[in-house]
Amino acid sequence: MTTYAATFARMRRLAGSPRLVCVKPRAQWSSVPSGYTFDASYDAFLDSSGAVWKPTTSSDLSASDYVTVPFLPVGGSMAQALAAGGLVDEGTRYGHILTGDAVTVQVAQWLEIDGYAYNLAECTATPAGAPQWYVLRLTKR
Repeated sequence: MTTYAATFARMRRLAGSPRLVCVKPRAQWSSVPSGYTFDASYDAFLDSSGAVWKPTTSSDLSASDYVTVPFLPVGGSMAQALAAGGLVDEGTRYGHILTGDAVTVQVAQWLEIDGYAYNLAECTATPAGAPQWYVLRLTKR
């Protein structure tokens, strides 16, 4: 019997083996320049002179500030219909991850795939009760 994880890996290979970049929570970043502290009112890091440091992509951070997880993109006509109907924003992405990666995705500051940054809008265990994967809905950041 083939497991879902084996099927997931095979489908990912067919899709080009995409990986979802999960930027760790700010408190875990090691690349914050010396003298900068996070200011929630600015949603950025400030130093004592008021200079701002606000990373917007993982390329602004060190490699230890993010992790990647295997990602299986999904979409199709239903996703297009939801966007056309105005129910979801254009650029919303859908995909699957394995259960072992759910916490990493859920605590991420933001997510990136194909050079675009996203916020996590939904992370749903499937099937309910004994999940084998999680369905993600990502919205543009």
